[in-house]
Amino acid sequence: MRRPHMERRSRRYTPRQFVSDYETEPPAEGLQQVNIPTHPLDQIADTVLHISEPVSVATKKPTNPPPVSRVRYDPNRPIGFRLSSALGVGHELVENLIKNHIGEDPQREGLRETPKRYLEALKFWTSGYNQNPADILKTFQDGAQGYDEMIFQGELDFFSLCEHHICPFFGHAYIAYIPDGRIVGLSKLARLVEIFARRLQCQERMTAQIADALMENLQPIGAAVVLKCRHLCMESRGVQKVGTITTTSTLKGCFKSEHETRAEFMSLVANASKE
Repeated sequence: MRRPHMERRSRRYTPRQFVSDYETEPPAEGLQQVNIPTHPLDQIADTVLHISEPVSVATKKPTNPPPVSRVRYDPNRPIGFRLSSALGVGHELVENLIKNHIGEDPQREGLRETPKRYLEALKFWTSGYNQNPADILKTFQDGAQGYDEMIFQGELDFFSLCEHHICPFFGHAYIAYIPDGRIVGLSKLARLVEIFARRLQCQERMTAQIADALMENLQPIGAAVVLKCRHLCMESRGVQKVGTITTTSTLKGCFKSEHETRAEFMSLVANASKE
């Protein structure tokens, strides 16, 4: 049912309310609807872009307005496309964050281009949504003949964003698998880490995602992943314990069922960490 007050004034909104509220309701007369796509960066609206003064979802209609295009979430479209379609709205949100929440002047020289730079950086930091692990984990038999021992890589550095505070965490990944007739290029293990790191993440999930991708695409006898990370959300705020290392592990196949294989992997992790 149409609400009477929509005839009289533009509605104020919170970011998550927007799309659902306006899917069935047209904008008030004389106003142009602004559409925000739903995408995996919704949490930014909840966490980072919490502003003290709500932003109106409607703007004054220009004299010759272009047709309003409705941007909808499509999981088959690359995240880069979906995010770029929201950059205009995002610019306004970042400006309001700087002005109303931080209390700075977004028009002063040092901050004038900050919204644009921030959104471009955010697009890069979350570029992993636009990549599929299956596309890089192309396996081949040539070179794998008769090899059934462990393949290990350590000290793979990465940077990611904590999904709870949109704050960086970073560290090293240690990956191993035992092939079952097929191997993958060595550089692909580092690329796999980057795909899952360039997202809004928590360390526990990221560890499991890397191991699951190895098992699904390589179909090895077993796979193992260890991440050792520092989280700025607990170093620069909160408990402020600088230098704390958080370690997570996921073991699959023979790494979980065979004590000797697990012990060999953990020994390689320990030795790589000392170098």
